[in-house]
Amino acid sequence: MNYDSGVFDQFKEPGRNYQIFEATTEGMNAAALYDVKQKDLMLCRELNPADWEKELKKNKRGFVIVANNQIFHRDITGYDPVKKIISCESRNKEKSGILQLKLEYTQIFEVEKVSG
Repeated sequence: MNYDSGVFDQFKEPGRNYQIFEATTEGMNAAALYDVKQKDLMLCRELNPADWEKELKKNKRGFVIVANNQIFHRDITGYDPVKKIISCESRNKEKSGILQLKLEYTQIFEVEKVSG
């Protein structure tokens, strides 16, 4: 599938790094307006690691985290800048548990728009 179809072009800010990810599972946050369904496309803006402390705040659509050769779509619930660890939980409230990720070799993207 060609993700660079121009669907999101009007939302991109110049000088920012964007990626488009396809949701492989349902990411629900109990507020239907911001749920992400399987196969939805997500326009995500990469966050600069120097800005993580101020930018890793609750986001309606969640974050895409690329770490350890895996991709997660989660809500970030905590950030420890000293230990360089983020805590995150599933957006699907039926799935419980906190995931902690060490931030070595990690990219974090804020989900800005969703297209289904």
